[in-house]
Amino acid sequence: MMRILTLLLLFAGIAHAEPLVIVGSTDRAAFAPLIAAFEQQARDTSVTYHEMDTVPLHQAILDGTLPFTPDIIISSAIDRQFRLANDGYALPHRSAATARLPPWARFADSAFGFTYEPLIFVASRRAFAGRKLPTSRAALLALLAEENFGLGPVATYDPITSGLGNILGKIDHATNSQWAPFVTRLAQHGLKTYCCSGDMLNALDRGDVSLAFNVLGSYATQRQAAGAEIDLIYPADYTLVIARVAMILRSAAHPRTAARFIDFLLSSDAQTILARETYLSAILPIPAPGLSPATIKEQATGPLRPIALDATLLAYSDALHQQGFIALWQSLVTQP
Repeated sequence: MMRILTLLLLFAGIAHAEPLVIVGSTDRAAFAPLIAAFEQQARDTSVTYHEMDTVPLHQAILDGTLPFTPDIIISSAIDRQFRLANDGYALPHRSAATARLPPWARFADSAFGFTYEPLIFVASRRAFAGRKLPTSRAALLALLAEENFGLGPVATYDPITSGLGNILGKIDHATNSQWAPFVTRLAQHGLKTYCCSGDMLNALDRGDVSLAFNVLGSYATQRQAAGAEIDLIYPADYTLVIARVAMILRSAAHPRTAARFIDFLLSSDAQTILARETYLSAILPIPAPGLSPATIKEQATGPLRPIALDATLLAYSDALHQQGFIALWQSLVTQP
């Protein structure tokens, strides 16, 4: 009788588990260890995770067309997340955990960066066998200018279809005075664009491209650890760093559980998982091994430039700015 009662209580607890609905651009497999750890810690919670690309995710939030009601959205398109938070879509949350974030990685107690991911070059060892690896954008440009170098096509994000690729292209344009000739020369040589880092790494593995730039170092590190024949290069001129941004939607059906999850993401347990299991990289100090600001700084050969959650991002997400940038990109990559 006691055993039956125990089972009934167990099933009752499962039936009444508090749901939490997350929609994000992070690969489901990469995010799974975090969800498992949270559910283990918060046994009264059941997490549903929906994976979507950054651009359709952002648009669906604006249009209210998602077939489910998310509590939390997570995206690497930092400018789009900032715009949502600035325009009142986020529910503010303040805690000791959020206060630990560096100032550049949080905005108005509404948007929270929880990873620290460099954007790097990734080179195929087969393509560069016996050749010197480019250590900067200028060095890559110089290689492409050499006659009979024999380098295959180069890959990067598609700034039209990828939210992350879009903001990276805009920041590179604003940062690098040689960005236009750089993109033009790449297009003349052979430029292939992709939606995401995973697809760029797959293209490198297949031999479709020889090098990819602005690849998430987190994904590349994981592939290298799994045996991919690639070299990771932190550009010596500068290396952009993005933080995946999480926010609680103002329309969340389960705001308290969502707040618990945000605090969990910024806990030592979750940050250690990010650093050592998912390769997404911790944003807070986590002792080696693993990816964290300290270990990434050791690998970098030039300045690391985190993209801050601040008002600068509003200009990048402005509709007129977007139209102008896309028109410029298309003019540079379209060969006569």
